[in-house]
Amino acid sequence: MEKTQPQKTGTGFRITVLVMLALVVLGRGVSSFHTVAATDIAFAAWVSSALSYLAELLVCARTVSAIAGITWAVYRNQGSRKFLAAAAILALIDYAARFVIDFATSAIVGAEVLAASWLLLQFLFEMLFVFLSYLIAGTMRKKLQTAETRRQAEMYTVNRSCAASVLLVMLSRLALEIWYLIDFMLAYTDITAAETAAIVGSFLKVLVIYGGAAVLFGEWYTELLKKLDKAPQNVKRD
Repeated sequence: MEKTQPQKTGTGFRITVLVMLALVVLGRGVSSFHTVAATDIAFAAWVSSALSYLAELLVCARTVSAIAGITWAVYRNQGSRKFLAAAAILALIDYAARFVIDFATSAIVGAEVLAASWLLLQFLFEMLFVFLSYLIAGTMRKKLQTAETRRQAEMYTVNRSCAASVLLVMLSRLALEIWYLIDFMLAYTDITAAETAAIVGSFLKVLVIYGGAAVLFGEWYTELLKKLDKAPQNVKRD
């Protein structure tokens, strides 16, 4: 059995940083446009909704690219801490930019402390799952190296590890939606059809953005990282 040898972070790290930075810029731009569309009657209601979903999709993509990069680095046995640091810095820039934009546009006048606290909680929540992806990758890589059959090895590939971490994020989002639903149902008894539709829409949004789209993007990005540096990703068997 031939084990993966340490590799330099190389192109994969640089590309990942650029991708995350681009997603930060695009996300803030779309969010700003969404704010305009939501308050300007010149825009149809669907424009605001579409921009809201797109903004959330871009944030999700940034998180998934970080998870994929960290997972890939762990399997290469090199550079995972650099990916962790980059993920934290870019996420912090993203949340700080949100605060600055909202402050500059007077969207949080009188509630600056509350807004900053909420953004900090979101940042810490995201970092928790980014760090968990690092732990999951380390555990699955060890299982891959000790796998006795090819079938067992296929269960612990870098792609499977990335997907597991991404799905964990989705489950956390679903748990939050369930919490919000329980809280809402305890406060209100007569739920209207419009409210029911909104609840169903919220769950579908989580499944689509943080589930299907996130897993597909993670799979694609992992494959991209493999091609960029052309480094061995898994244990090779004789």
